[in-house]
Amino acid sequence: MNGIPRTVIGNILILNSQYANYTFNITHNYTLCGNPEERVGGQMYIKLEDGTCQPIANPAINFTGFENLLTYVLTVPVASGILRPIDVSSTNGDEFLLTLPLNDSRCSDIPYVVDPNEPPIVGALSDGSWMQFDPRLYLEDNTLQNPIADGGGQDAIHSGRVMSCSNVPRTFLNEKQCSVSYVPLTCGTISSTSDSFIKLDEPTLLNLFNLTGRYVYALKGLTVIDQYNNMLAHPCTPGLRSRWLLKDLALCNVTDVFNTTNMTLSNLLRQSTDSNPYFRDITFPQSSATCDPLDTNPEIELRVGDKCWTRVHPEYLSVYDVSWAFFRHFRFA
Repeated sequence: MNGIPRTVIGNILILNSQYANYTFNITHNYTLCGNPEERVGGQMYIKLEDGTCQPIANPAINFTGFENLLTYVLTVPVASGILRPIDVSSTNGDEFLLTLPLNDSRCSDIPYVVDPNEPPIVGALSDGSWMQFDPRLYLEDNTLQNPIADGGGQDAIHSGRVMSCSNVPRTFLNEKQCSVSYVPLTCGTISSTSDSFIKLDEPTLLNLFNLTGRYVYALKGLTVIDQYNNMLAHPCTPGLRSRWLLKDLALCNVTDVFNTTNMTLSNLLRQSTDSNPYFRDITFPQSSATCDPLDTNPEIELRVGDKCWTRVHPEYLSVYDVSWAFFRHFRFA
C-alpha cells in the first residue's frame, strides 16, 4: 500500500459471489475505496478494473519467509506478559499495548517519530504471529509547575517542523516561570489567531474528498412534507429549530398566514444572528412568543423586508460524511 509492503498472503477472496472466479491482475494498480476496518477480517473495499468497489476481509499481518521486505522489526516474547490487550470489544482482541520499561533496550528500535510515508514498524512475536506498531499520541505535561524544558523543540525537529512547538506567549500569569528553550531557532511565541470560516461549497467538498478519501455530501431533496404526507412540526412549536432558505424576491410566493404568525416568525428571522448567506436557522422560544393556533401548515414562505424566506427541512444543505453508506451501496454491485 502506497509503495510499502502491508502483508503477504496467498490468496484474496472477494466476498461478492458474482466475483467468485475473479483473477487478480498483477499489472493492475488496485486502490482502496475509503479506509478499512482496523481489525482482522474487517470490511475492506478495493476498486477493480471495472470501476466497482468490492468487499474483501482485512487480512492479518504476516511476513513469515519475507522478513527481507521489512525495515524495522521488533522481537516480542509472548510469554513475558508485556502485551496487554486493549479495546477488545471493538477489535476482537487484535490490538495490544506494548508495556516496556523506559530503559528497555528494545525501545531504541522504535523510531521517535513515524511518518505516514515511512516503512512501518513490525512486531515479530515468539509464537509466529505478527503485529504492526500503531503510533499513538503521547500527551506531554506542560504546566507552570512542570513545563517542557525545550518548549517542544525536539518534537518539532523530529517531525520536520510539521509538529508545532508547545510554548505559549509570556503573560503576567506565567512570567515568573518563563524560561528560554534550549533548542535554538526552533520555537517562537505563539501569536493569537482569529477564527476562520470555511465555505462548504461544491469545490470545498470535492477538495475534502481528494484530501481524505471520504465521501462528504451536502444533503438535498429533503422536504417539509413528503410524498406520504408525513410532515415536519410547525415552525411555531416551542423549542423547535427551523431552517429558512433565502429565495429570489421576484419569485416569492408569500403564504397566507394570520398576522400573529407572520409577525412572530418575521421578527425571529429579522433578529437572527445567523450569518449564513444562503439560509437562516431560528429556534422558536419556549415562552414569550405566540402564533395563531389556526396556522398548522408547516410549509411557509414569508417576505421580511426586502428578503424572501421559505421554510425548508432543518438538515437541508447540511454536510455529512456518508462514506459507509456509499460503500454498502457498492457491496452487491
